[in-house]
Amino acid sequence: MVFVDTDVLSIFAKIQRLSLLFTVFNEDHLNISTAVENELQTGIAKGFDFAKDIIALHSQGQIVTYHPIAIDRQFTATLPRTLGSGERESMAICKRLDAIFVSNERRITVGKTG
Repeated sequence: MVFVDTDVLSIFAKIQRLSLLFTVFNEDHLNISTAVENELQTGIAKGFDFAKDIIALHSQGQIVTYHPIAIDRQFTATLPRTLGSGERESMAICKRLDAIFVSNERRITVGKTG
């Protein structure tokens, strides 16, 4: 199970190569958190047309949104504010689900559980 951050999706959307993410991770769909979906919707509202390509994949079921639960929100609150809301929320969901998180952050400090 792979979760992708807004920045990574945006980079690949800008060069019109979102399909590479599915190939690299050998997945038929990718996952995002609610906060990442909100960031993408904000991008569309600001006129970032590349975000429309990401939302189109979302509409087709190739990108799936996961909503945080209470334990995710508790963990999110412990993460540094230097990370964006999409990154923090995605990291929390990935921790709970033992999933992979793809980000372009230089420093991610959350380890596997267990």
